[in-house]
Amino acid sequence: MEFLLVLTVCVPFVISFFPGLMLGPGRWLVLNVMTCDNPEQYDLLFDISRKKINRTHDCFDIHINLDRVIDNTYAVGIKVDGGFKYYQTIADESACKFLMRQAEANVKGYSLRGTSIPRSGLIEIKNYVFDYRELPKTGVYGTFEAHAYIVYKGIRMGCTKVQSYVKTYLNNMSVALYFAFAFTVLFSTSYGDVELLGKGRWLVLTMMNCEDADQYDIILTSSRTKINRTHDSFNLHMDLDRELNSSYGVELVIYKEMDGGFKFHQTMGSDNFCDFVKEYTGENWSKLLSMAGVDPPDCPIPTGEFKITEFVVDYQQLEETGLYGTFDVTVFLLHEAHRIICTRWLGIGEKL
Repeated sequence: MEFLLVLTVCVPFVISFFPGLMLGPGRWLVLNVMTCDNPEQYDLLFDISRKKINRTHDCFDIHINLDRVIDNTYAVGIKVDGGFKYYQTIADESACKFLMRQAEANVKGYSLRGTSIPRSGLIEIKNYVFDYRELPKTGVYGTFEAHAYIVYKGIRMGCTKVQSYVKTYLNNMSVALYFAFAFTVLFSTSYGDVELLGKGRWLVLTMMNCEDADQYDIILTSSRTKINRTHDSFNLHMDLDRELNSSYGVELVIYKEMDGGFKFHQTMGSDNFCDFVKEYTGENWSKLLSMAGVDPPDCPIPTGEFKITEFVVDYQQLEETGLYGTFDVTVFLLHEAHRIICTRWLGIGEKL
């Protein structure tokens, strides 16, 4: 029975692990559950309805009469439309394995009549309460319409249609910065909207000088030394002639490698550099500041020499789920809209 859940309330969760207009902290809602076009063409008919309880909970009724057992021989396909234009098709040759891989953590606390795989016969569930707060905090922003199909030997046997919404609850200056800053401070998971997202490994390929580097008030020099396939060592140096505090912001200009070279991908930013790094890099930021002799290891960062030598990063400690692709990220530190520091990183997310 859990499979029906992924076709309804977990559709936005599944979408949250795939590309979108923007990715970041937010909340998920199912707006509507509808009948697919020409439902009579499918062997299996789902009758699913949603009732709103409050801003964090919905209630679902599910009715289906199965004339067969749905097992690992059945596949799943989810056709996703973002902004109601074709967006992406997500598929797996095993519907059951797909569900357990993508949604197990979110449904394991909700036992549905004691069944783990849909059985044959009449299945009816009333007043299934779903708490959206159980879903991960990171997802794809936007309104999506998803057609979810049960597929057997290439034939679509059943269909349900879900409209879902992922909304940011952060201000527009602090949204969607996980990815780009990962290549800056080397700690947080990859972030942004790309063609595919999933389990993989993330590496910094190289660090480069910004164009016309001498135009910036503070020159940041950086270098990378490869240790092995899972570890790199980094050196950073700058002489600060001012204190860096919460009055400083950050701007990121991101290019993604496409056919024909790197093409502009996105510009993002935050008006509070210190709050961002503390929230999204955790202990790694304080470790970095400690190595630089900042005591206590927190903002504000005082004037004087800021030097990091042989800071070892274990890429295996990064999140397993991230973005695939090669990205050229230029990061600027801002003060009153003036760019005072610039650094440029080339990073890659590879599917394992």
